[in-house]
Amino acid sequence: ISSIGFYAFNGCDGLTSIFIPKGVTFISSIVDCPDLESIKVAEDNPIYDSRNNCNAIIKTDTGRMVVGCKNTIVPDGITQIEGSAFEGCRDIEGIILPSSVTSIGMYAFADCTKLQSITISKNMQTIETHAFLRCVNLKDIYYGGSPTQWETLVAKGDIFYYYDEANEYRDILYTLHCETQEEPPAPIPSIVPSAAPSAGAICGTRYKACSRCSTKYKTKCRTDTFCTAICDAVCQSGGFCWDSIERKIRKNL
Repeated sequence: ISSIGFYAFNGCDGLTSIFIPKGVTFISSIVDCPDLESIKVAEDNPIYDSRNNCNAIIKTDTGRMVVGCKNTIVPDGITQIEGSAFEGCRDIEGIILPSSVTSIGMYAFADCTKLQSITISKNMQTIETHAFLRCVNLKDIYYGGSPTQWETLVAKGDIFYYYDEANEYRDILYTLHCETQEEPPAPIPSIVPSAAPSAGAICGTRYKACSRCSTKYKTKCRTDTFCTAICDAVCQSGGFCWDSIERKIRKNL
């Protein structure tokens, strides 16, 4: 045997262990085997491995977890939980995903009806739709980022849901525990007007940062009576033509 197709072991409730020999070089998925508790891959398999006795099937070159079971421990270095990897693992109660995992595929944890908690790092980039379909007992999600980051991550919707007995769409109501809280917005600095120059003071060539875009505008002093006024006006106007600013100020002197 060299390949295992999709749903090859579907509904094998009494299946408790799987051993993948050297010759198996293609595995689509193994789903809906609720009693599966042990998964091992031959050490000389060129495509897959079950490193660190993790009880899972991992694609060696990419670090993608293809198949898991209720006793799986996701090792560091795994990059993705592939679609349907844990589908139908009805006895799994909790899962911790290391920071190396950045993606969860479609139906990855579908029908994990006893799943109560999952830990996800802030490095997670994608959670595909239906990833937690019918995980009706999911109570707690521990997330390494902020609430806003989480909202962005799950914005596409149809991730945590199920259909009730009346075939009505229902959201799974979980509690989100964020490691990082929102930071308050930075205060906007007030514009402090420059002090009026003393009689006879000459500032030479000055640079003033525009309060709108932080660009520095050059304002050359021509007389000692309106030097500072020009500098302030250039900044506050967003950097209009120096000559037009000067003419306006001259009219008000």
